[in-house]
Amino acid sequence: VKYLIDNKIPYCLVYAGAGLVDEYAERMRRRGNTENFINECANPTAWAKFYQEHKEDNNPTLKIELKAGEYLSDVVDQII
Repeated sequence: VKYLIDNKIPYCLVYAGAGLVDEYAERMRRRGNTENFINECANPTAWAKFYQEHKEDNNPTLKIELKAGEYLSDVVDQII
């Protein structure tokens, strides 16, 4: 991301909503991620920090917060 910002290259940030930690943990399980990985990513402290950092990020040209049940494929038309 630093390269994009330093070179003034527009980009879109797509991130999961604040209350979706359980949904994303289950998605990770279905993808075959290890429980250790899931626990690192989906613990409440890490998830809240991840969410807040993305919510406050003013560098992207476009930001999309995914809702429950929503995937990148559902919002790709907003990006293109």
